Amino acid sequence: MSGVFLDTGLFIALAYVDDDHHDRAIQLTNEMIGGNFGKPLQTSSAVITETAAVIHRKSSGLGKEQRACEKISKIFSFIEGYKIGVIFMSEDWFGQAKRLYQERKGFLDFVDTLNVTFLRNNNVNQIVSFDSHYDQFASEGIVRIC
Repeated sequence: MSGVFLDTGLFIALAYVDDDHHDRAIQLTNEMIGGNFGKPLQTSSAVITETAAVIHRKSSGLGKEQRACEKISKIFSFIEGYKIGVIFMSEDWFGQAKRLYQERKGFLDFVDTLNVTFLRNNNVNQIVSFDSHYDQFASEGIVRIC
């Protein structure tokens, strides 16, 4: 399998116009949709979960739940509209991610270890992410597109 994997930061940047990476996220999205990084476009259930959690944490004030729901619903529509595959992790991959997390002693968050495990197991070498933690896997051929 080839293609490109989409990380949480992309979805967050798309959801918030005041995000530092918003403009770049729009540009990257246009490039991805145009096929510049290959197909398929894919993400994971862990990324979607993390994205929803971040949006809920960032929401504040009266009506925050509704605003969070609207942002997350737009992300769901984006994923469905552009036919982005959502991968669910297997038990074996979970075990691999747990070992990687422990090896890195927490210097790579657990969702990121799940993502690296997915990349390794599916021969996907590109990840769209604003998170520089993925750069430590460049020697494995994992390329962070940001």
